[in-house]
Amino acid sequence: MKKTFSTPTRGLSIFSTLVLILSLSLSGCKDDKDEALPTLEINKHSISLALEGGSEEIILSTNQSWSIHTESSWLTLDPASGKGDAKVKVSANKNTDYQLRETTLTITAGSLIEKVTVSQPGLEPVLSVNPQVMEFEVAGGHQTLAITSNVKWTTSFSEETDWISLQVSADSTSMEITASPNTTTESREVTLTFNGDQHKTAALTITQEEPELATIAELRNLTANTKTDYIWVKGLVTSDKEGKNIDEKNMIIQDASGNAIALQFTTKHDIALGTQVNVLLNGGSKTTVNGLNAIGSLSTALLSPQPTPTITVNPTVKTIANILAGEVADGLLIQLNEVEFKDITKTYGDQPILWNSSEELVLSTLETATFAKEKVSDKNGFVTGHLTQNGGWKLLLRNLDDVKHMTSPRKYDKPQLKLDANAHTFDQQGGEFVVNVTTNSSVRWTVNVSANADWCTVQPSSGTGSASFTVTVAAYAGTGNRTATLTVTADKADPAIVEITQTTIGQREYALSKLAESNLGAKLAATEENILGPNYKETWGLYYQWGRNVGFPHTGATATVPASEEITAEKAQTMTEFITSSNGDWLLNPGSATTWEARAGSSPCPAGYHVPTKDDLIQFFPSNEASGTFATTQSRVIYEKLVDRPGVPDRTLYVGDGTSKIYAIKKFETADAYALRFEMLGQIGKNLYLKITEFLGNEETYFDNATDAEASFNKATATEVRILPLAGMLSFQDGVTLQAPGAASWYWLDAKMRCIYMLNTTKIYENGAQCGYAQPIRCVKD
Repeated sequence: MKKTFSTPTRGLSIFSTLVLILSLSLSGCKDDKDEALPTLEINKHSISLALEGGSEEIILSTNQSWSIHTESSWLTLDPASGKGDAKVKVSANKNTDYQLRETTLTITAGSLIEKVTVSQPGLEPVLSVNPQVMEFEVAGGHQTLAITSNVKWTTSFSEETDWISLQVSADSTSMEITASPNTTTESREVTLTFNGDQHKTAALTITQEEPELATIAELRNLTANTKTDYIWVKGLVTSDKEGKNIDEKNMIIQDASGNAIALQFTTKHDIALGTQVNVLLNGGSKTTVNGLNAIGSLSTALLSPQPTPTITVNPTVKTIANILAGEVADGLLIQLNEVEFKDITKTYGDQPILWNSSEELVLSTLETATFAKEKVSDKNGFVTGHLTQNGGWKLLLRNLDDVKHMTSPRKYDKPQLKLDANAHTFDQQGGEFVVNVTTNSSVRWTVNVSANADWCTVQPSSGTGSASFTVTVAAYAGTGNRTATLTVTADKADPAIVEITQTTIGQREYALSKLAESNLGAKLAATEENILGPNYKETWGLYYQWGRNVGFPHTGATATVPASEEITAEKAQTMTEFITSSNGDWLLNPGSATTWEARAGSSPCPAGYHVPTKDDLIQFFPSNEASGTFATTQSRVIYEKLVDRPGVPDRTLYVGDGTSKIYAIKKFETADAYALRFEMLGQIGKNLYLKITEFLGNEETYFDNATDAEASFNKATATEVRILPLAGMLSFQDGVTLQAPGAASWYWLDAKMRCIYMLNTTKIYENGAQCGYAQPIRCVKD
């Protein structure tokens, strides 16, 4: 402890000594003892108080009266003055400032002084947020941000942002952040910065996922009324609003893969032909517009033209026969070569007919079209336009440029003969059949019956212009089929032919008889008894990756190996492992193989059978999605090119009950007609199956509603039945996960990535699937 004293001065002068002696003599009545000297000592000269406040003591030792003085109001001294020894409590409250507080205490005791420094640290500035990254789904939404801070702050965005809104809580400890739906075609990101006092900052990164990019093919495969929110599509506009042969609110787009779809907006658009567009499909749904697959109820505000097209679309060259056979999708921009208008006196608005001397196709032209009142071209050449199935297949011209290449001389003004039947089959009982002849003039024609066919006669055997003749076939008791050829000729006209066949008892076969009765590798036959029994899964058979002749059970593969450069198509045929992949194909170098045997080298089916082709499929299955959708199939007749009559489009009548049954008459209005009934039975998610029933008919077989169709099947004396279980498929990612068992199924076709698709009670039709999936196979007889 420091001591402070008052010390006598040394070296007195003679004068001072005399004064001192005199003083002592005069004070002889006082105490002889010397008076005590002043002292002051303290136990510390510095004090550090905590940020949160507190107190410390100073211990004073003095023989004097004392006081303590400070200039700072944040300190409390207790006591601040006194006499003699004492303890002084130095106190301070929490420092709520960010600066260090310092002051000096001056302690005075008589003539003595001591000083004590007192300090208290300032607040540490704090500003932080949690989380630091916030992710929103494409639909937007609300999320809460926690804020920890002891400084004042403001916020700013890294860029101008209109899709984020902020709401700060009353105590500023949280913030509600709201993201609006992403109506762009890209993901988006912005940084929210908190700028605080004391140079403190914090940042939040906000991201929002982009809408899903869908291909046009995927949109076409949507079921009716499916919503398309948060999906976008890109394509090249192939329709022409300036030609006005399409509603001003509609457009048709096509992508490089050769798929097209119509888009219907709620207001007029101003997008020109040849513009590439990105379209967000929010608010839309799958529909049909004037015979076109379409997405309807769209907003033009979500339509974005692209400055530089990256998609190139060239018309696809097709024939009228291709179109009538249902081999061309609606909306597609096509080119028809060497065609001409049948009647050159008509205008484009008269719905004129294009033809190639044998097949005909109607033009569909709106009254609003700029060329509706123009006379049709009187030349031959190629025509471009969109296909629509509005009351039958029709061609939709865009403008007169679509016919500008009709510059060659006409070819088909010579007499033309067209028959409404090119072949007919009689059973052993014989009978009559009427053939209608259509000509483009009053030319006289003659019917000749092939030699040695006196059992087949025609009446009349000649005629003029458009007329008809009756074919009469006698009863037949022989063995083996017999045939006759009817040739219709006219001067300068190409002949027309009718092939007549008469069969004996038992000669006709069911179309379904070619389809194997069970799935490949199944332990139980696909019968209703088995599929409704406890071991129904044994009817599912083995599952095959496309182009691999190695099957896997429905329980999944016991061993897997990832796809690699070392695995070739040939090597994969002897491997027992499931080949997993991330891109959907088990073969990293797929090459150009487009059929099963081209990739695998052989068929997995037993001798005498093969993996079904598209031509096989059309004989006993709906040919397209519209015909195979249970809820929407209506009575209609379409052209289908059946495998056993190459080059000749047959007609098929379709009828639906609107729930779970579809009826069809293949080879409609011919002696070879046969009826099919498709019905979904069993329990969804368990043992759901498709039952196909067939009976053999003839040219008289007809029904135009589900009630009459069902009655026809009930009256049939003989039928053929096939059961196809909805067995799901094994995932290409792990070879173990069985997707949609008892709810959907994909049966492989011979063509790459094509399959028979069946979805609960919704639809049955040909669709696509990635090669890496493992799916069942139902073989077909060679």
